Amino acid sequence: LAILLARAAVAADPASELSELTERLAEEPFELTADSLHYDIERELYIGRGNVVIKQSGRTLRADWVAFNRKTGAGLASGNVQLEDAGDLVTADFVEFELETIQGTLHGARLESQTSRFRASATEIAKTGRNTYSFREGRFTTCRCPDPNETDPWVLESEEAELEVEGYATARNTTFDVF
Repeated sequence: LAILLARAAVAADPASELSELTERLAEEPFELTADSLHYDIERELYIGRGNVVIKQSGRTLRADWVAFNRKTGAGLASGNVQLEDAGDLVTADFVEFELETIQGTLHGARLESQTSRFRASATEIAKTGRNTYSFREGRFTTCRCPDPNETDPWVLESEEAELEVEGYATARNTTFDVF
């Protein structure tokens, strides 16, 4: 944990970056709640356990456990992770995120768009913008079968893909499976 968070702390001018991050977070503050919250003053590290919720500008991150560095803005979340943003719900096993934007990389992730019929899952989903994602080893469909345990009538599988919700997608090394 310390290594991952410290990795983000390496910068040319740490004092300058700290003041920039503080200014940006002041413009767009976040709300943090948890069953248990610990703050390590020396490392400027917050650790939340149990029902952790971070809310910011219409985005919400929920998890069983969250840690983030207030200085760098780098964070990690694990256990029943859910990211709600612009009507989309992404669930994941583990997330690396940026506190300022709550964007990052989701591992073992599933995306359910509430604004369209689109569904996706992937080994790794990176939220790269407000409605844009990149996928590694992804599965995509717009089928909403009555029984979620049934096989989807069609699935597009791709080694890599970039996607804009309600927009276009680009995929590489792709197969189209029917039943």
